[in-house]
Amino acid sequence: MRDQVTGSRVSLSITAEASSTVEVSVGGETVAEFVASGNTHDIELDLAEGTFVVSVIATDAAGNRSLAGTRTVEVDLSPPAAPGLDVDVEDHGVEVRIAGQPHADFAFVLSGPDRESGSGRLPGGGEHETFVELGPGDYELVATLSDPGGQSAETSMAFVVTGPPPPPPSVDVTIDGDLVTLAASASSGDVVEFEVRAEGGDVRTEGAGHDGGRALTTLQLRDGDFSVVATTTNRHGAVSEASVATPFSVDTTPSALAAKQLDAGPDVLSLSIVAESGSQVSITIESVDLAETVGGEGTPQVLTFDMPPGDHVVRITAADEAGNVSSTELFASVPRSYVVPAALVGGGTALAAAGTGVGWRRRRRSALAELSAGHGPLPLWATVDGGSEMR
Repeated sequence: MRDQVTGSRVSLSITAEASSTVEVSVGGETVAEFVASGNTHDIELDLAEGTFVVSVIATDAAGNRSLAGTRTVEVDLSPPAAPGLDVDVEDHGVEVRIAGQPHADFAFVLSGPDRESGSGRLPGGGEHETFVELGPGDYELVATLSDPGGQSAETSMAFVVTGPPPPPPSVDVTIDGDLVTLAASASSGDVVEFEVRAEGGDVRTEGAGHDGGRALTTLQLRDGDFSVVATTTNRHGAVSEASVATPFSVDTTPSALAAKQLDAGPDVLSLSIVAESGSQVSITIESVDLAETVGGEGTPQVLTFDMPPGDHVVRITAADEAGNVSSTELFASVPRSYVVPAALVGGGTALAAAGTGVGWRRRRRSALAELSAGHGPLPLWATVDGGSEMR
């Protein structure tokens, strides 16, 4: 007698002497009877869940009874415990772990951008591991355990294979006053996150919207020194390394600027200018560009120009590296140079011969007064022909 159990159905194959009567009983109760033909006879029994002893006795035509042939049959209608399922996701695939009753049959199916499947029997330890290479995307894993009775149970789970991380983004910074625009290259579906660090240690995180192939965000910042780093997360969740920190400064304070005229003599304009370091300084007189220079480290710069005598309006403008502009105007008076005729000073020697005392000064003033009568008011400077100067 052979048996096979499928669910509640027990199939028996019985061989007995031809013409003998065969009696089949389960738990002492006759459930089937037939006359043997000398060949194998198959019968099927529907049994409840449990363990049963099946007994078969054959009686020949002379009334002789055989010894009972018995077989213990176990009917299991309860499904196995659901398999334990775990995955270890890497950027190019997944490690699948299936756990359950030792020696149970298992099967798994992976569905997603790629489709993979596998099957086998759990080892004595009750756990099976396998690595499956997969491309980036969303996946579902279904694992099934089956017992010898044909009952099965399954477990499913979802996961994402991110693929390799994207490269770190490169960051561009554009500053307009206190508005700072941060930009980075980004593919469709990428999420770029900017981290702005202030000099004092404050951190501000900003997400970015998309404009074509770029991620952009604009924020308003106070004056100060900053740096920004960015990371890119692709549509599958892989995160790049942080970009190299990009420093920048916000400066909305106008450039410091001060200017004054220095005493320089006739026909000369001399200016002392103090401007912020690195600022571009331009000097304009009567709407004519006179000169450009670069501001120093708070140190006065002295600039001297040949200039027609008279009153002049000087406009000085300084633009710092952040684009802030300061300007100032001053009114400069350039004295006129006079040449003293030689006849008035005895061929250029009379005044010189007067020496240096009080009398000399008096005579000098007298000579200058005579010049003034013929030529108008004299400035502080006068030039004697021959190159000597006197005040």
